[in-house]
Amino acid sequence: MKKIIVIGPSGSGKSTLARKIAPILNLPLYHLDQLFWQAGWKSISQEAFTEKLQEIIKKEEWIIDGNFNHSLESRIEKADTIIFLDVPRRLYFPRIFKRYFQNYGRVRVDMSPGCVEQLDKEFLKFVWTFSKKVRPSLIEKLKGLKPEQTLIILRSKKEVNFFIENLPSSKSDKT
Repeated sequence: MKKIIVIGPSGSGKSTLARKIAPILNLPLYHLDQLFWQAGWKSISQEAFTEKLQEIIKKEEWIIDGNFNHSLESRIEKADTIIFLDVPRRLYFPRIFKRYFQNYGRVRVDMSPGCVEQLDKEFLKFVWTFSKKVRPSLIEKLKGLKPEQTLIILRSKKEVNFFIENLPSSKSDKT
């Protein structure tokens, strides 16, 4: 596991999982939200985002967390491991609100500077409809993985914790 993407619905725990496994595997971590958003929730151009992402996926090692469906294929193509947090809505939807209240008036650690936590109708609609609108295309893209790629599907907090606890440390491999 040297090139890992972590995908799943908002509130599923992508960033949390990525932050936990990065030091265990001794891999650099990149949050797509930090690449895409500028202060005040201003997005960069698609071209600039693609350019930044290409620079990252050219590297030998990385963990990239985030969905950004329009760039998923290029990340899947370069990844050796895809971790899909396929948790039910009843788990991830309440987490959106919990995250909002925990970070109210602040910028999350996985977000760009100047992007104070917010919760708007458009985002809530995206999260609510993820299972029906985004998940099917995500599943289709995952069906095309190469034999040498590993797909890890985690469907609960218990499975996530088991995965983390049983992850071999790569720190000794780097010396």
